Amino acid sequence: MLGIIFDFLLKPSVYKAESEDALLQEYFSGTNRGVFCDIGANQPESAVSYSFLKKGWSGIAVDPIPANANLLIEAGFDVYCGAVTSSKYAEKGLTTFFLAGGDAGRKSSLESEKIDPHLEQIEIEVPLITLYDLLSNHNIKKLDLLAIDVEGHEVDVLDTLPSDFSVGLILIEDWARDLKIDHTLTSKGYKRVRRTGYNSWYVKKAVNFNVSLWGRLHLLAKLKWFNPIRKRRFERKKEKS
Repeated sequence: MLGIIFDFLLKPSVYKAESEDALLQEYFSGTNRGVFCDIGANQPESAVSYSFLKKGWSGIAVDPIPANANLLIEAGFDVYCGAVTSSKYAEKGLTTFFLAGGDAGRKSSLESEKIDPHLEQIEIEVPLITLYDLLSNHNIKKLDLLAIDVEGHEVDVLDTLPSDFSVGLILIEDWARDLKIDHTLTSKGYKRVRRTGYNSWYVKKAVNFNVSLWGRLHLLAKLKWFNPIRKRRFERKKEKS
């Protein structure tokens, strides 16, 4: 009885980043040979999907940096080396991607100004694709896990995600600086249920995912109440760099 009361009133919904993998493993404990799409996978040891790949899951890892893509291939991933974006932007076919901190892009972005100006940048040309075309080209009919980490271009990635496409969990880095991502996913039929570090968890609204009263309040505070403060801190940091 006490456990039920705790889950209803006080169970946390906001966790530190180091708890993320254990929480993901717990959430998918009943899923055998699931399917993932990891956009902005980086290097294998940094990829959210790596532990699931080792458990026998399949899917696609996406990274625009050739050095990272090669390491992902060596680790056993099926890889798309390019950037996932909106249908309008994808019409360009190719775009410039900016790297700083070496060929592996310790800092990287589609926008030069989003990288620390004190770091020397190099430019590479990368192909563009929509999420819809990426999934279609790899014959992916449903996803258990969609992970997105694209340094401020998350809404572009979500542009062509059909509302009726089956995704068990969307794990998306949002830093909680604005509401665009939340509004986009809410309009596509998802709800925000958990936060680990800078990543928010979204599941379909019909999914039964326990969020306690305290958890709802904490998520609301992270998403809306603290948003102006966090956004201003970020802007000040950019001004000083």
